[in-house]
Amino acid sequence: MDGEKQEDLLDYFRTEESGDLDTALEDEDLEDYSEEEIRLMRIKFLSTYAN
Repeated sequence: MDGEKQEDLLDYFRTEESGDLDTALEDEDLEDYSEEEIRLMRIKFLSTYAN
């Protein structure tokens, strides 16, 4: 996944209030991303920002 797509997903998780994976998977704004991409970037988000 290119850097721009990664940043877009990280921005999404930074601004999304719930941070819930199911919400992200159902969000129409993320329809261009695969479930795998969303899951991987959520893990990255949690490991970077949740600590």
